[in-house]
Amino acid sequence: MNYNIMNYNVGDFIITHVSSHPALIVNKNYQSSDFLISIKEYDGDYIWVDANLIMQLANLKSEEKLSILANFGTWFYQQHKLLYQQLIIENLGF
Repeated sequence: MNYNIMNYNVGDFIITHVSSHPALIVNKNYQSSDFLISIKEYDGDYIWVDANLIMQLANLKSEEKLSILANFGTWFYQQHKLLYQQLIIENLGF
């Protein structure tokens, strides 16, 4: 693991061995050091990954993050409105 687990948070985009694209952390299990992430290969659906499979934080522009979420399934917005809306506001420059 290249980064302390406490430094990864819900809403962070990461580079991981389980996806060939940046993934979004949607939940964090502090007891087991696992993260629930959304990945492009699953249309934004989830997979639990151990912290050791996270290589690093993804260095993405706000519009790149929003583009990733926009390519997830239509269900994703309803399930993660807050994360989505935070990125929209970030893209507006506020």
